[in-house]
Amino acid sequence: MTNNRVITGAIAALVAALFVLPFRINPMWSIELSLIGLAFGATSPVIASRRLYYLAAVAPHSAFLAASVVPLALALSGLYLGYGALYTLIALVGSIPIALSVLAISRGSSSDLVATLLVAGAASVAILAQFAANMEGAGIPLSTLIAGDPLFLTPKEAALTSIVALASLAASISVYWYHLYTGIYPEGSLLYPSKLRRALGEAGLVVSVAASTTGLVLATGFILQHALLLLPSIIASRISRSASEAMRTSILVSLASSLAGLNIALALDLPPSGVIALILLMLALLASVSRD
Repeated sequence: MTNNRVITGAIAALVAALFVLPFRINPMWSIELSLIGLAFGATSPVIASRRLYYLAAVAPHSAFLAASVVPLALALSGLYLGYGALYTLIALVGSIPIALSVLAISRGSSSDLVATLLVAGAASVAILAQFAANMEGAGIPLSTLIAGDPLFLTPKEAALTSIVALASLAASISVYWYHLYTGIYPEGSLLYPSKLRRALGEAGLVVSVAASTTGLVLATGFILQHALLLLPSIIASRISRSASEAMRTSILVSLASSLAGLNIALALDLPPSGVIALILLMLALLASVSRD
């Protein structure tokens, strides 16, 4: 009980800081970071429930790959797409490696092998695509793909980011219990005898992870995504007593960290992604120490 109070107090202090610190906050930024925090906070326990931690490596690198290759392909073909169409195309292309990895694991392939092959392949192709895009004078800046650029999105871009985040949030919540039972019981999927229900459960996982990574890579950067996919559920597992509480705690931790990181980053003129990741790391360490 005492351990729970320590962690809950730390989270409450973070939330309070959002209102106490006299920072100049743009409402659009607050809404955008809130929805991003909610999306990743819900996706994280879905991944943890099935122990699909390899997705925390595969998905961000798939996003990096798609955001590097798609603009280059468009430039070479002479096509121009608006932000909305480009955003959608990046999300669709980036979801392909994620879907293939989930399919390979479901067919019995080693998760370590799948993650190694996909991460190595995605990283090498993405770097080559970035080099070629720079030669062509096209492409998304590498700094944006690494660290994200949530403070410089236009209102239309921020609106699209919010829609994608809401889609990821809805997908994660809708398939959470399916993946929890499947992860707990060796034959957990048999609790869902309908092949359609199982197919929807697996598809929901792909939508959840793909939307939160490939769909939000231009706002978050792919580096922060690793922390957002892993740490909220790790923290929640240390202080929660039930699966439903773990989902709520993960969402709260991710939301509080995202908003606190935004406030602190604006005050200190730092990139929000780095501050958010650091806050999550500190909370994870605090949760581990208090539990011990």
